[in-house]
Amino acid sequence: MTGTRTAQVIEQKPVYRMFPVEVARVQRLGPSFVRISFSAQCLRTFGAGGHDQRIKLVLPQPGRNLADFPEGPDWYQRWLGLPDEIRPNLRTYTVRAYRCEPAELDVDFVLHGGPGHGGPASNWAATAQPGDEIGLLGPDRPGTGRMWGCEWAPPATASPVIRTWA
Repeated sequence: MTGTRTAQVIEQKPVYRMFPVEVARVQRLGPSFVRISFSAQCLRTFGAGGHDQRIKLVLPQPGRNLADFPEGPDWYQRWLGLPDEIRPNLRTYTVRAYRCEPAELDVDFVLHGGPGHGGPASNWAATAQPGDEIGLLGPDRPGTGRMWGCEWAPPATASPVIRTWA
């Protein structure tokens, strides 16, 4: 009896970890829109996943630092168990651009009425300066698809949408 074997490809799920980063540049794109470029040598191993990749920002509480963020596979349960005054805020954002060289990642922020009028990430972004430190929570190696935070997948037959502003 003869048979054929098909190769089964099993893709290992990436590990999400915190990348401690600092603000490299702040670029105002409009009155309520800012692009922040983050840099750190650890970003060289960031798991870039392509367009529309979501990450989490780790924003320490005032007067606290990234050491409050639990590490390891059970980080989420330990994070939930932290007291409110210590637990860093987590906010979901989209990677605007990633550059392995020079180890940078850009995120765009909408500023909701200036400092004190938005949520934790908007308030932080409104006053961010080069050298400020936060954490980015993302995959540990490049890949594609949902496991890398990329869920938007237009069909192959989709055509580009171009908007003309009058």
